[in-house]
Amino acid sequence: MVEAFAVASGKGGTGKTTTTLALGMALAKEYDVTVIDADTGMANLLFHAGLDDVEVTLHDLLVTDTDIAISEAVYERFGMSVIPCGTSLTAFAAANPAQLRAVVSTLATETDIILLDSPAAIGSKSAVLPIILADRIIVVVQPTVPSLSDGLKVQEYARSYKTETAGVIFNRVRQDESVATIAEQASRYFGGPILAHVPERDVVRAARRQGEPLLAHAPDDIAASAFREAAASLEINDKTANDVANRFKSAVIPEQPWKMVFDGLPSGELQRSRTEASVGDTLLAALESGLTGYMILEPKSAILTNSDAQAVITFEDGIPTVAYHTGHNVGGAAAIDALTGTTVTHIDVYAVAAHLLARIHRNTGYRVEPTMPARLLTSSAHLIERTAQALPADHQSQSAGLSAVESFLADPERIETIRAEARADAHARAEEWGLLEHLDTTDSDTGE
Repeated sequence: MVEAFAVASGKGGTGKTTTTLALGMALAKEYDVTVIDADTGMANLLFHAGLDDVEVTLHDLLVTDTDIAISEAVYERFGMSVIPCGTSLTAFAAANPAQLRAVVSTLATETDIILLDSPAAIGSKSAVLPIILADRIIVVVQPTVPSLSDGLKVQEYARSYKTETAGVIFNRVRQDESVATIAEQASRYFGGPILAHVPERDVVRAARRQGEPLLAHAPDDIAASAFREAAASLEINDKTANDVANRFKSAVIPEQPWKMVFDGLPSGELQRSRTEASVGDTLLAALESGLTGYMILEPKSAILTNSDAQAVITFEDGIPTVAYHTGHNVGGAAAIDALTGTTVTHIDVYAVAAHLLARIHRNTGYRVEPTMPARLLTSSAHLIERTAQALPADHQSQSAGLSAVESFLADPERIETIRAEARADAHARAEEWGLLEHLDTTDSDTGE
């Protein structure tokens, strides 16, 4: 038995990597499980699994004519076989994704289940690759309008390539969210069952900082129990090793990783430069001034270790928009998580014309929920409230309340518009990326 699942969401911050490892550990009680970090441009799984110091990764296996055995990049961790992807840009540049077929084909003969931790966004060839090649996808969403919208988009992309949905996990659910009602409404639009509702828990971030999957760090926590429920609800189908290998027959070359995008941050006018700076005060100043631009935060740990690790948060009209952490090579919510609990010693703030940030802000996979920096990096309820109040009327977020989500899910025309646009975009991008042979060219309705 072999079946490959891509764990996907269409945006950053939903907890895909946490979900991938949690499902892997839970399924490993019954099956032989292999977890692969399929984000060749912006790997993150290695930090969650305590593998950030390993020498051989998936990148090394993707080098043309490599003499490195696949087994050298496979690490037995927490009852699973884990293949991390590296964060080195040099290794990334040397990798040839066309080698992925041989890697997965070999692994498929030695395992029962393959879990592919997918990239955050679906706007690049590398991000779409796992959902094209997997047998089915597991969609990870939060009970918010942007997350549900992106989840529906990634499902339609997958369906365009004949990849169906195995199930949906509502993750990072807050206590004030009546997720059962939202899930019932959402189930009408997603192709697979709702597998679980996983609550937002501080222990998840603590597990990541310790380099452990949640089920290893806090096996008795309610979030861990919810992930085990999801694994138990997941129906596993019989596939052969060749079935899985054939999915990988046309690997595509990924575009540049997010780190390269941020290396191209536009020059701006320095507004503020502080040593021993308060993140809360700086966020409040950005909000009050309506900053469009970005701040660069230097953690104390970077000075102590003599590294160049920094974090960047961009803003539109004072609202946090996109984040990236160079030390961990992660973006979106993961970048904010990486800053949580650290001491920031210096902050520079720059103002930039909005059009100069448009290229970065179009990469929605690395956006952050607007109140997240205030919630995780400060203890200021006032700042969280001020940020939520400053959001545009049409910008729905977790702070916008349940009614907005219910209204969204109760509007089938709006849902179908999103799905139709995603299908059209998938077909247009397929021609651009040379993936037309993989498309579902039938005229059948892709409805529920």
